[in-house]
Amino acid sequence: MKIYFILILFFSLKVHAQTEDEPLFTKKQLRHPLKVKVLDLSNESLKKLPPELIKFKNLEEIDISDNMDLDLIQSFKLLRKFKKLKSLSLNKIKDSILKNISTLELLSMFRQLKILSINKVGDSVLKTILPLTSVEELYIDNNRLTTIPEVVKKLPFL
Repeated sequence: MKIYFILILFFSLKVHAQTEDEPLFTKKQLRHPLKVKVLDLSNESLKKLPPELIKFKNLEEIDISDNMDLDLIQSFKLLRKFKKLKSLSLNKIKDSILKNISTLELLSMFRQLKILSINKVGDSVLKTILPLTSVEELYIDNNRLTTIPEVVKKLPFL
């Protein structure tokens, strides 16, 4: 019985883990990159965002959550090239990387951002990222907040 459980566990982990051979993008997306407006790259064990991402010039929403080793500085530099990007999900990411990005850098990268989801990150990340004054929808649940941070109250379009 134990061996069956171990085999099932092994195969289920293998199915869910991304390998180098598995494409992140579908053939349809790559054939018609200008039609792609929404991408879910969450939980893909990414270390960097793929350079092919730049083909999706009309991208409006992207989810890069649950990529614990993702280089956020590289990711943000790539994502700021998307002038139509309005929604960004950064759930369950490493706080330490965001602490090293200055507020001014973030502001210059994402001035057009309307929807931001930063669940399960620390208080210091909220203070760093929330001066994005264009944000209209903010999802900050599962952050163990006892009060609404002052920086949230100052968002004019929220």
